[in-house]
Amino acid sequence: IVDSTVLAQSVGDAAWANIIGSHETAIRHIVGSHGGTVVKLLGDGSMLAFESARAAVRAAVEIQRACDAEPYAVRIGIHTGEVIRTADDLLGLTVNKAARVAAAAAAGGIMISSTTRDLVGQMEGVQIGEPKIVLLKGLSDAHQITPVEWKGPTPTDTPTEVLAPPTSTRAGS
Repeated sequence: IVDSTVLAQSVGDAAWANIIGSHETAIRHIVGSHGGTVVKLLGDGSMLAFESARAAVRAAVEIQRACDAEPYAVRIGIHTGEVIRTADDLLGLTVNKAARVAAAAAAGGIMISSTTRDLVGQMEGVQIGEPKIVLLKGLSDAHQITPVEWKGPTPTDTPTEVLAPPTSTRAGS
Protein backbone atom coordinates (compact mmCIF):
# COMPACT_ATOMS: atom_id res chain seq x y z
CA ILE A 1 0.00 0.00 0.00
CA VAL A 2 1.52 3.28 -1.13
CA ASP A 3 2.03 5.88 1.62
CA SER A 4 0.47 3.54 4.17
CA THR A 5 1.88 5.38 7.18
CA VAL A 6 0.37 8.68 6.03
CA LEU A 7 -3.00 7.00 5.48
CA ALA A 8 -2.87 5.18 8.82
CA GLN A 9 -2.09 8.42 10.61
CA SER A 10 -4.92 10.28 8.85
CA VAL A 11 -7.63 7.68 9.54
CA GLY A 12 -6.53 6.46 12.99
CA ASP A 13 -5.64 3.02 14.27
CA ALA A 14 -9.14 1.51 14.38
CA ALA A 15 -10.05 2.56 10.84
CA TRP A 16 -6.60 1.51 9.61
CA ALA A 17 -7.06 -1.95 11.14
CA ASN A 18 -10.38 -2.25 9.29
CA ILE A 19 -8.81 -1.14 6.01
CA ILE A 20 -5.97 -3.65 6.37
CA GLY A 21 -8.34 -6.45 7.38
CA SER A 22 -10.54 -5.83 4.36
CA HIS A 23 -7.52 -5.57 2.06
CA GLU A 24 -6.04 -8.84 3.35
CA THR A 25 -9.37 -10.63 2.91
CA ALA A 26 -9.53 -9.43 -0.71
CA ILE A 27 -5.91 -10.50 -1.32
CA ARG A 28 -6.55 -14.00 0.05
CA HIS A 29 -9.67 -14.40 -2.11
CA ILE A 30 -8.06 -13.14 -5.32
CA VAL A 31 -4.86 -15.11 -4.86
CA GLY A 32 -6.81 -18.29 -4.11
CA SER A 33 -9.01 -17.82 -7.16
CA HIS A 34 -5.88 -17.75 -9.34
CA GLY A 35 -4.30 -20.82 -7.75
CA GLY A 36 -1.76 -18.83 -5.77
CA THR A 37 -0.53 -18.95 -2.20
CA VAL A 38 -0.35 -16.14 0.31
CA VAL A 39 3.13 -16.62 1.75
CA LYS A 40 2.82 -13.75 4.21
CA LEU A 41 0.91 -10.58 4.83
CA LEU A 42 2.86 -7.60 6.15
CA GLY A 43 0.07 -5.15 6.93
CA ASP A 44 0.77 -2.79 4.05
CA GLY A 45 2.37 -5.43 1.83
CA SER A 46 2.32 -9.09 0.98
CA MET A 47 4.36 -11.90 -0.53
CA LEU A 48 2.42 -14.09 -2.92
CA ALA A 49 3.47 -17.13 -4.94
CA PHE A 50 1.93 -18.63 -8.08
CA GLU A 51 2.50 -21.72 -10.16
CA SER A 52 2.66 -19.65 -13.35
CA ALA A 53 3.66 -16.17 -14.40
CA ARG A 54 0.32 -15.74 -16.20
CA ALA A 55 -1.62 -16.55 -13.04
CA ALA A 56 0.46 -13.98 -11.15
CA VAL A 57 -0.26 -11.29 -13.76
CA ARG A 58 -3.99 -12.05 -13.81
CA ALA A 59 -4.13 -11.91 -10.01
CA ALA A 60 -2.19 -8.63 -10.01
CA VAL A 61 -4.68 -7.09 -12.44
CA GLU A 62 -7.59 -8.25 -10.29
CA ILE A 63 -5.94 -6.90 -7.13
CA GLN A 64 -5.44 -3.50 -8.77
CA ARG A 65 -9.05 -3.45 -9.92
CA ALA A 66 -10.23 -4.32 -6.40
CA CYS A 67 -8.07 -1.54 -4.91
CA ASP A 68 -9.17 1.04 -7.48
CA ALA A 69 -12.27 1.86 -5.39
CA GLU A 70 -10.35 1.96 -2.10
CA PRO A 71 -8.89 5.05 -0.36
CA TYR A 72 -5.39 3.79 -1.14
CA ALA A 73 -3.26 2.64 -4.05
CA VAL A 74 -0.98 -0.37 -4.26
CA ARG A 75 2.08 -1.04 -6.35
CA ILE A 76 2.76 -4.58 -7.53
CA GLY A 77 5.96 -6.16 -8.81
CA ILE A 78 6.30 -9.61 -10.31
CA HIS A 79 9.48 -11.56 -10.90
CA THR A 80 9.70 -15.23 -11.75
CA GLY A 81 12.41 -17.61 -10.63
CA GLU A 82 13.63 -20.23 -8.23
CA VAL A 83 13.25 -19.66 -4.49
CA ILE A 84 14.31 -21.32 -1.28
CA ARG A 85 11.30 -22.58 0.64
CA THR A 86 11.27 -22.75 4.42
CA ALA A 87 8.35 -23.92 6.53
CA ASP A 88 6.61 -20.56 6.26
CA ASP A 89 8.59 -18.32 3.93
CA LEU A 90 10.29 -17.93 0.57
CA LEU A 91 13.85 -16.66 0.40
CA GLY A 92 16.47 -15.82 -2.18
CA LEU A 93 17.43 -13.33 -4.84
CA THR A 94 14.17 -13.95 -6.74
CA VAL A 95 12.22 -12.65 -3.73
CA ASN A 96 14.52 -9.64 -3.38
CA LYS A 97 14.23 -8.80 -7.06
CA ALA A 98 10.42 -9.06 -6.94
CA ALA A 99 10.41 -6.52 -4.10
CA ARG A 100 12.66 -4.17 -6.10
CA VAL A 101 10.48 -4.52 -9.19
CA ALA A 102 7.46 -3.62 -7.03
CA ALA A 103 9.30 -0.57 -5.67
CA ALA A 104 9.84 0.59 -9.27
CA ALA A 105 6.10 0.51 -10.01
CA ALA A 106 4.06 3.68 -9.76
CA ALA A 107 1.17 3.95 -7.32
CA GLY A 108 -1.62 1.88 -8.84
CA GLY A 109 0.87 0.16 -11.14
CA ILE A 110 2.00 -3.33 -11.99
CA MET A 111 5.56 -3.88 -13.11
CA ILE A 112 7.04 -7.18 -14.32
CA SER A 113 10.62 -8.30 -14.80
CA SER A 114 11.98 -9.32 -18.19
CA THR A 115 11.90 -12.97 -17.10
CA THR A 116 8.20 -12.73 -16.30
CA ARG A 117 7.57 -10.78 -19.50
CA ASP A 118 9.16 -13.55 -21.56
CA LEU A 119 7.05 -16.20 -19.85
CA VAL A 120 3.66 -14.49 -20.17
CA GLY A 121 3.92 -13.76 -23.90
CA GLN A 122 0.63 -12.43 -25.24
CA MET A 123 -2.33 -12.58 -22.85
CA GLU A 124 -5.91 -11.94 -23.82
CA GLY A 125 -7.25 -8.92 -21.96
CA VAL A 126 -3.83 -7.88 -20.67
CA GLN A 127 -1.87 -5.12 -22.33
CA ILE A 128 1.87 -5.10 -21.78
CA GLY A 129 3.50 -1.69 -22.00
CA GLU A 130 6.89 -0.59 -23.27
CA PRO A 131 9.90 -1.94 -21.38
CA LYS A 132 12.38 0.32 -19.67
CA ILE A 133 15.86 -0.20 -18.30
CA VAL A 134 16.32 0.68 -14.63
CA LEU A 135 18.71 0.25 -11.75
CA LEU A 136 17.14 -1.77 -8.92
CA LYS A 137 18.36 -0.93 -5.42
CA GLY A 138 20.94 -3.38 -4.16
CA LEU A 139 21.11 -5.37 -7.40
CA SER A 140 24.03 -5.12 -9.79
CA ASP A 141 23.68 -4.03 -13.39
CA ALA A 142 20.64 -2.58 -15.12
CA HIS A 143 17.38 -4.51 -15.38
CA GLN A 144 14.56 -4.43 -17.89
CA ILE A 145 11.09 -4.04 -16.40
CA THR A 146 7.76 -3.61 -18.14
CA PRO A 147 4.44 -2.17 -16.98
CA VAL A 148 1.19 -4.12 -17.23
CA GLU A 149 -1.62 -1.83 -18.35
CA TRP A 150 -4.63 -3.00 -16.36
CA LYS A 151 -7.25 -0.27 -16.73
CA GLY A 152 -8.81 -1.77 -19.86
CA PRO A 153 -11.31 -4.62 -20.21
CA THR A 154 -11.35 -7.40 -17.63
CA PRO A 155 -8.96 -10.20 -18.60
CA THR A 156 -10.36 -13.67 -19.12
CA ASP A 157 -8.79 -16.97 -18.33
CA THR A 158 -9.33 -18.13 -21.90
CA PRO A 159 -5.97 -19.09 -23.37
CA THR A 160 -4.97 -17.29 -26.52
CA GLU A 161 -3.40 -20.41 -27.93
CA VAL A 162 -4.38 -24.05 -27.80
CA LEU A 163 -1.60 -26.50 -27.37
CA ALA A 164 -1.97 -30.06 -28.59
CA PRO A 165 -1.61 -32.71 -25.89
CA PRO A 166 1.80 -34.33 -25.79
CA THR A 167 2.15 -37.46 -27.87
CA SER A 168 4.18 -40.40 -26.77
CA THR A 169 6.52 -42.32 -28.97
CA ARG A 170 7.09 -45.96 -28.27
CA ALA A 171 10.03 -47.81 -29.66
CA GLY A 172 9.16 -51.01 -31.46
CA SER A 173 10.26 -54.34 -30.01
